Amino acid sequence: MRFVSYGDRKKVVAGMRAICTAPTLEAAEIAFKDFDKQFGSHYPAAVEVWKHTWNDFTPFLDYPAELCRAVYTTNLIETINFQLRGSDLRRFVLRPLGFRR
Repeated sequence: MRFVSYGDRKKVVAGMRAICTAPTLEAAEIAFKDFDKQFGSHYPAAVEVWKHTWNDFTPFLDYPAELCRAVYTTNLIETINFQLRGSDLRRFVLRPLGFRR
């Protein structure tokens, strides 16, 4: 998403969601072609990322939808935990007791 302007993010996410939630490999390929037609001229880097990772992504289409949802949910939770740990270390400084600003 770092390649996409803020105003277009909802549209791009909807296009990517169609690829990720496709029930079969053929449906995912059709959704990717639609994504490429719709956003390829504005965001070629985003399309290139999909092209480079396509072989890593397609095995997930063989799994049932419930398992994919669990994998995506777990990844989301881990991402949030990572961001929280990072913000704790970077933003909060331990001060001695009794120290006031």
